[in-house]
Amino acid sequence: MAEPLPMYVVDASVALKWFKVESDSAVALELKDQYRKRNLLLCAPQLLAYEFSHVIRRSFRGNDSVIDAALKEFDGMTFELVPPTLALMQQSIRLAEQYRLSVYDAQYLSVGMNYGVPVLTADRVLHRHVNDSLRVMSLDEWEKVY
Repeated sequence: MAEPLPMYVVDASVALKWFKVESDSAVALELKDQYRKRNLLLCAPQLLAYEFSHVIRRSFRGNDSVIDAALKEFDGMTFELVPPTLALMQQSIRLAEQYRLSVYDAQYLSVGMNYGVPVLTADRVLHRHVNDSLRVMSLDEWEKVY
C-alpha cells in the first residue's frame, strides 16, 4: 500500500512567491512544482483566494496582463480550499486572541490544526509568534525536510 502524500496548508505569503520574485521564491516554486508532480498535497482556507487576489493586485497594480495570468494560474491549481464552518471560525477567533494574530492568519492555523498538517508561511511575524506552539513552518524549514 502506498504511503499517504504529505499535506501542507499554504498561506498567501507563500502563494505570492509563486508569481513575484522575492526571497524564498525559489523554495516556494519548488513547493508548487512538487504539488504539480503530485508528490504532496496542498490546502488552505477559502480565504486564500481573496487574500491572493489582494496581494497580486497590490504587487502588480496597473499590470493587468500579469494580474490576469496569475489569477488564471492560481485558479487552475486544484488544491482544496476549505470552506468556513462555525467550528473553524470559533477556533480562529480563539487562536487570534491567544496569539495576538488577525483572524485571517488564524484561519490558516485552524485548517492546519483540523487537518493535522503543518502551515507553510513566508510571514516571519506569524512564524515567530506561533512556531513553537503550533505546526507552522517557514519555507526554509520546509526546504530542509523535503
